[in-house]
Amino acid sequence: MINSTAALKFWLVFLLWFWLAGFTAIQSIFLGALAGWTGGLLSKWWSIKEVIDKDPKEDPILRPVVQLSESLSKLTRDRKRVPQHNNKPKMNPGWFGFTGPPKRRR
Repeated sequence: MINSTAALKFWLVFLLWFWLAGFTAIQSIFLGALAGWTGGLLSKWWSIKEVIDKDPKEDPILRPVVQLSESLSKLTRDRKRVPQHNNKPKMNPGWFGFTGPPKRRR
């Protein structure tokens, strides 16, 4: 599941660094163990040589997701862009956020 030698090395290194950074012993042990576990998982993941090439259309679990994404992409592709006009006045940026709309001169 994880690379245990890499996990132990990560744990010890992070335990030392957390302790030198001023954490308590319990915090250093816990955070070092968490870092070691994630480092072991990443090390195992990086050493995987197999590549699974499955077509998602053939997978019964992923088939509805693929069909939904294809139908949504067709909808967005076929839709015409309609320009949207905004008649609201723009807000003026100020020192402390945006001020109100611009003052109208008569």
